[in-house]
Amino acid sequence: MKRLMKKYRCDAITTEGYGVFADYYKGPIQSQGLPSSQFCTDGIVATSETLIDSLITQQLGLYITGRPGFNGDYLIDSHNNIAIIGRCECPFNPYGDERRCPYIIRNLPRWKKNEGGACVQVDLPVDETVTVVKISVHDKKISIFTGKTVSGKEFFDEWDDLACRTKIAIKTDTKALIKNIDSKTFGIHRVVFYGDFREKFKDLATLIGFEVVEEDIEK
Repeated sequence: MKRLMKKYRCDAITTEGYGVFADYYKGPIQSQGLPSSQFCTDGIVATSETLIDSLITQQLGLYITGRPGFNGDYLIDSHNNIAIIGRCECPFNPYGDERRCPYIIRNLPRWKKNEGGACVQVDLPVDETVTVVKISVHDKKISIFTGKTVSGKEFFDEWDDLACRTKIAIKTDTKALIKNIDSKTFGIHRVVFYGDFREKFKDLATLIGFEVVEEDIEK
């Protein structure tokens, strides 16, 4: 990944992974969870699955917040009134400074042990305000909502072993999220930034001529 970035003189990278391409590769593509996590911790934006909109969201977010973004799959749990973001990679310094979150290295879920490579399970801070963002370059829109992080273990006994290794639960207005969800425009991923940066992202949208979609506000 470092060699490719040097070769093409780029500042961010997204690679394929977590999947299977049976025509030419037998078994899972190796996880990039460890290198992507370290890159993001070091201030270099990286994510998996060639998610260009997520990468751009992380890159612009880093510029305007000074903090790395945690990109992940997006779920809405209306029963518990939480949004869930999950991934097998995550920066270790969500505040963008010297503070580090505890983490452990685990096998990639949904594959047999020792297949698919290693990934990280990061213990992200709870009781913190976060801003969840996604940019759609094609549609020239930015989605935003805010909430407070809570422990997922309060809702699910097997939280650590469900789906992605690193997960964050966010208390927010899930009724509005469901009403405003637009997977066609924003896909199934969102990027989490620790802190309340709603106005900064709205200012960014104004500067670049993008429409703002505040997903936690019912229209």
